[in-house]
Amino acid sequence: MENHFNAGPWREADSGGAAREFPDEPAPSARRNLAGLHARYLSEVRLHLQRDPAGDADRARNFGHLALTSGLATVDLARMHEATVAMLASSSEFSSTRNRALKRAAFFFSQALIPLGAAQRATQRANRVLLQRNETLRQHTAALAKINRRLEREVARREAGQAAIRRGKERYQKLFAESQLMQRKLRQLTRQIISAQEEERKEIS
Repeated sequence: MENHFNAGPWREADSGGAAREFPDEPAPSARRNLAGLHARYLSEVRLHLQRDPAGDADRARNFGHLALTSGLATVDLARMHEATVAMLASSSEFSSTRNRALKRAAFFFSQALIPLGAAQRATQRANRVLLQRNETLRQHTAALAKINRRLEREVARREAGQAAIRRGKERYQKLFAESQLMQRKLRQLTRQIISAQEEERKEIS
């Protein structure tokens, strides 16, 4: 049976697990990879319809892991399953027991989705942890900035206090020097007065 899977725009899972679409045509290697994956999915589903479905859960999940490592998102696997069902609709697997075959194909699809869903949930958890750590880092950064501003104000206050102390010390030294000069002048003046008084007593006597 010819493979009619239309890859459509190339999609990959982004960091949040959502599909990221690239408007350009996929590279030939990517197109071959998609076609190869769909051929394998078609083969796996066809085999699943012919066997005990419960025993194929691991095979379906293994294909899900392969799709995940190939860069496919959930929507890509859904498109692949839709194309597979459309291709098998006219085959003998579906013609005799259509409803049962659809349910069994849906079971295979649901099992194949498990690795992609788990990866998406893990990515979402990792993103939440990252957001929480970023918020904690932001809070710590804000707290450190507040402490730094407080330290800067304290340093400025101390520097202002030390400058005031230096100015006070300089003023005290200046006043002390002026006081010493005044004391010397007073002693000179006292000696002059005493000398003048002695001269006056001598003249009187």
